[in-house]
Amino acid sequence: MHQFSTPRDANRQLRAHPAIVLRDHLAQTLDAARLLRSLLAVADKGGEQAGDHQ
Repeated sequence: MHQFSTPRDANRQLRAHPAIVLRDHLAQTLDAARLLRSLLAVADKGGEQAGDHQ
């Protein structure tokens, strides 16, 4: 993953390698989506278990 120290570095990198920057951004977005889906699945299972005990 690319880490930028300044916006100027980010702009320079984006102009030089837009596909790489886009790929890294999409990878981070997918990772976040997978994490959210996992958390929602765990929360849903927790809700079902709580309902079973009532």
